[in-house]
Parts: sequence; structure tokens; C-alpha cells
Amino acid sequence: MKQIQIGDYLFMSCDEKDKKNIVNDFIKNESVTFLEYYQFLLNGGFDELEKQLFEHFKIKKWPSITNDDIICSILPKSEPDRINKRKKKDYYIANAYCAFDVLKQIYSLELYNQLKNISSTYYFTYYLILKNIMMDIDQLKNLYSNLIENDFRYPASVNRPIHTMELHNVLRQAVYGNISFHSFADYETAAPIAVIRQIIELRIRRAIGVLGYIDESSNNIYPLKMTKVFEIIKQYPDIIFPNHLTYLERIYQWSNLYIHSGKGDFAWITFFLEKYLRPLSFGDRKKDGNWSFKNAITVTKETLDNIKQDIQNLNPNLQLLTCDPECELTERQD
Repeated sequence: MKQIQIGDYLFMSCDEKDKKNIVNDFIKNESVTFLEYYQFLLNGGFDELEKQLFEHFKIKKWPSITNDDIICSILPKSEPDRINKRKKKDYYIANAYCAFDVLKQIYSLELYNQLKNISSTYYFTYYLILKNIMMDIDQLKNLYSNLIENDFRYPASVNRPIHTMELHNVLRQAVYGNISFHSFADYETAAPIAVIRQIIELRIRRAIGVLGYIDESSNNIYPLKMTKVFEIIKQYPDIIFPNHLTYLERIYQWSNLYIHSGKGDFAWITFFLEKYLRPLSFGDRKKDGNWSFKNAITVTKETLDNIKQDIQNLNPNLQLLTCDPECELTERQD
């Protein structure tokens, strides 16, 4: 039986049927199935991957790092910021830690036990996710060698724009669902960045109850820039978010780079942010056992009124386009 190594993800096939269809005999002989590679990770492969990351980035252990620290280290607010981040070692270490943590969270023993006795139809997406994250880990290592160690033996290729055909397939998945004859089972790591941006924007707008402006004489609707919303809210420290507003703003700015350029990022980032943003989207269980997404954001009525007035003052000739505030109102603490 082949002794599996970390790099064997390159020739990994989804299942035995997929492996038999490989035309090249060398690749077929070198190929391992997804479940074989998954089992290898659980039986010491994760330890080997961690060891390789430590050696490549020249660290003895992972730094003491929070999710907020990761966001500050790996998410650029602009393209010049991205260039500057890639000149710093902590960018690579934070990304490596994030990638490793995402892999271990997804590919658990519990999931393996669920997948090993079912059709590959149900774990095809897990196969793609694993392969893409492992490929991007190697690209991260190459980028570190190129820009930090000035070693260009293995040039990095990390600026992969998403094609519009892929975007349309994501649209079909959203409309029809994954398991249908009208869409595809393949997943796309970059397209969810647009959803991440929309989550933050709509969640904050609806929390304060202001969606934009409206000219009541013509019923024309005018936009309210999120940059202004962030500026105003940051003036009121008593409005409480599950994630600090500074980090939500950074995520929003990072997502704008994708929206306006179509340029993606490392495969693990969207998985990390999906978990990070759950408290913002879903809120928390209340003391009486009920669940309320509104309690993710708490604010006093006085502060909420002040925020609305500040937004109104930006455009006094128009009226506010409002909705019921989706937040939890609290009593003022003097």
C-alpha cells in the first residue's frame, strides 16, 4: 500500500471510480483517494503538516493569536495595504495558522466517520475544499519564499481572478440549490466574498433602522455610503457588536477589493469569516431560552436616535429611508 505524504494531495482523486478514470498511468499509480488522504491527516498527517509549516516559516510554535488579530494581519483594506502586508512575516504566519485551524475544524474525526460509508456524491465538495486549501497553503509558502526570502525557485501565483462563467454557476447554485439538475455541485471560494460584504452592510443598516435616503416628492431612493455609517457609529462606543466594529469595517473594506476587481484571496479565508460572522448574523440565546438575532447588536434608544440624526444631517434635503431597527434596545447606564 502506498505510503501517503502531505504532497499527495496533488494527485488526490475523489474516489476509486474517479481514480480508475485517470488516463495517465503515472498519475493513476500516485493517486490517493480523498478518504485515504483524510484518514492519513487524522493519523498523523495534521502533525506532519504543522511541522512543515513551522519549518518553512521558521517558528517553533504558533503565536498567541486571536481571531481579531488574524483579521488585522491577513485582510488588506486596499491594494497598497495588501502589498505592504506581504512584506511582513506575520502576514504569512497568521495565514498559515488560519489555514491549519480551518482544516482541523472541517476535517474532524466525526465528519470522517459520517463520510466513510456513504456515496462520494455526498463528499465531493469536501474533496474539492481540501484540495484547494492544500494548494493555497503551498502558494502561501511560495509567496513567503519569493517576497521574504528572495527565493524564486517556485514562483507564487495567488492573484487568481474569478471568471464570470464561474460566477454564473454560483448564481445557478443559489437559485436551484446544489442537488438539482439545473446547477453544479462544485463550490467557489471567492464568490461568497460578495455575500460577506452584503451580510455586514445589511446587518448594520437594518440594526440602526436606516437603509438610505428617499426624496418623497419623486420617490427616488439615494444611497447612504457605508463609509459614512462606520464613521458615525464609531462616535458612539455604547453601541455593542459581537465583533468589534473596527474588524467588521476591515472585513467590509477587504470584500470591496473583490467586488470591484474580481480578485480572490486564499481559500481558507471565507471559511474563517463564515464562522467569525455567525454571532453578528444569528445573535445569541436569551436567558429565557428563546433565540433572537436582534440581540447581536445592543444600543440605547438615545444613541440610536443620535445616529439617525447624524445620518440625516449628512443629507438634510432628503428623508431617511427607514425600517424597524433590528437591534436590542437597552436602558442608558449613567
